[in-house]
Amino acid sequence: MTKTELIKKLDNIWYHYKSHILIGIFVLAALIPLVFFDKDKKPSALNVTIIGNAINPKEQNALQKKASGEILNKDSTSEIKFNFWQVSDKLTSPTNMDLYQKLLAQVAAKDIDIIILDRSDYLVLSQQEAFKELDFIKKDNQNVQTDYDGISLTGNELLLHAGYNPDNKMMAIITNTEREKTAKKFVQWIVDQAN
Repeated sequence: MTKTELIKKLDNIWYHYKSHILIGIFVLAALIPLVFFDKDKKPSALNVTIIGNAINPKEQNALQKKASGEILNKDSTSEIKFNFWQVSDKLTSPTNMDLYQKLLAQVAAKDIDIIILDRSDYLVLSQQEAFKELDFIKKDNQNVQTDYDGISLTGNELLLHAGYNPDNKMMAIITNTEREKTAKKFVQWIVDQAN
C-alpha cells in the first residue's frame, strides 16, 4: 500500500465515520480526568456534617487534618471529612426545608456519621430517635453537658479556634452509622478538647 492509497483510505474512513470518531474522542477526553486526577482523594473514615456558620476552607482543612491525625492510625489511608452547611436560621424552618430534606436523604443513605447542629434542630431529630445513645463518654470536666444522645458544644475552644460558632450547638452520632467505633473516638476526642 502506497502513501497515497493510505491517505485515500483514511480520508474515506473520516468521511463515513466522522461523527463516531468525534464522539469517541469526546468520551475519552471526559474519562481521562476521572481516571488520572482522582488519585489525591482519600476515602472517608468518618463523615462529620456541621450545620451553622461557614468557616474558612483553610481552617476546615486544618481541623480535618488535626482530627484525622489524632483519631486515625498514622498509616491510615483514609481521613475524617468535614462538611459545613451554612444556615442562618433553624434547619427545620420553612426557608431551609430543602436542606432539611437533604439531611434526611443523606442520613438515610448513610452519608453522615456525626452531626453538629443547633439545639432546637437537635431536639426535633432526637425525638425521632435519629441519634445513638452516648453512654460511653468519659467526662473529666463537669463543664461538658451531655444529654442522653447528644453533647453540648457551647464554648468548645477547638471549634471556636476554627472559626465556627459552637454556642447553643449539639453534637450527636447518627443511629445508622456504619463507622460507630471511629465516631465514638471522634466524640470522645471533642469532649477531651473541652478539658
